[in-house]
Amino acid sequence: MIKLSTITNIFLHVLFLTISIYVFQDLINSKNVNLIGGDRLIVHILLVIIIILLLGYNLLYGLSFYFYIDAIQFSLIGLNIWIFMISILRGAPIQYLLVHFGLSFLWVLSYSFASSFFSNKLNNTEYFYNWILIILCMYIVGMLYAQYSIKSIDGRIPVLNLIYFVMSFIPWINLIGTRKKITFLNSVILVLVLISLKRGAIIIYTLMVLSYFLVKNFKDTKKLNTLLKIGLFFSIFVAAIFFVNYLTDGFLLHRFSSNELFSGSGRNILYERAITHIKERSIFDKLVGFGSGSSIALLGNGVHNEWLEFLFSYGIIGALLYLNFVLAILIKTFKLIRAKSDISPVLTQAAVLVTVIGLFDGFYFMHSTLYIMLFFGTISGKERKIKIEGLNNEYK
Repeated sequence: MIKLSTITNIFLHVLFLTISIYVFQDLINSKNVNLIGGDRLIVHILLVIIIILLLGYNLLYGLSFYFYIDAIQFSLIGLNIWIFMISILRGAPIQYLLVHFGLSFLWVLSYSFASSFFSNKLNNTEYFYNWILIILCMYIVGMLYAQYSIKSIDGRIPVLNLIYFVMSFIPWINLIGTRKKITFLNSVILVLVLISLKRGAIIIYTLMVLSYFLVKNFKDTKKLNTLLKIGLFFSIFVAAIFFVNYLTDGFLLHRFSSNELFSGSGRNILYERAITHIKERSIFDKLVGFGSGSSIALLGNGVHNEWLEFLFSYGIIGALLYLNFVLAILIKTFKLIRAKSDISPVLTQAAVLVTVIGLFDGFYFMHSTLYIMLFFGTISGKERKIKIEGLNNEYK
């Protein structure tokens, strides 16, 4: 008879092979890569297949064995139910309902899958980690191609949104890599962040690295060594910024000028319109919003601020549910920091990414969120495994 752990490991390969095919199709059919875009239907079909695979795993295995609901998962379920319910009641366009509910449901399933997978000591976690690194490499290659493609086709300096996909793997690298692998991959990501020319990415990356070192400094006894690393990193980082700025004829630092920061590529106008629209609503409409796709229908675009997006589309109740999700992440992070857990620096990086990116861009309905949810689920599974084995404050 085939062991259950063997079946689980086979499933892992099938799942991540499907995800890698999805990543490839997403890249080649994305306007972020080739400007033209392509048929997104195949991308959505692959997402549905991934959802079916994860749903099957959670029903047949996760629910029967190491399944439990923690605060983060509970908040995700609450958001999922509210998004579906309000979008149905408010008659949201079916395409937006399916995409938003589907992605939200995917976050619940991916979190549950990683949590239950890492709860079982019999599962081969190295397979999981290797697939994560393979997918990261696919995004790195995709971003380098996008850099070349956009510049050669359009003749302009490319500003690459694809960097947020790459950055979602930073906590993974620091969790699973050896010292040499961590140094190499973080160096590659540093270069990609700068050549992406995305203001938000540069700011978030800086905060992620700083938070990692500060938490590590709090945890470790060799505090001077950590402070020296902080100084060395930021010396290299600042020098690299000026070098990239020179290569782009001042374009990079121009994007950080007061006028550019104030306008935020038109975000200030979009925020004003969204807030005005919310103010003019009835009490009921303020509470529940208008459902999925309402910001695009009424404003012509997404709000580019996750708090305003939830407030606009899903009302005050939706915004509070999103707040509950963020608080669940922050509370878990601070608990591990106080416990001086080995995992606290990388969890802090993920928490910073989730918290900060939502202030000036989308997060919850972005495809890159899949890898963050898998990461949070992994941390949850490691915690669960420790409880199962009766260990305290020790991570694999």
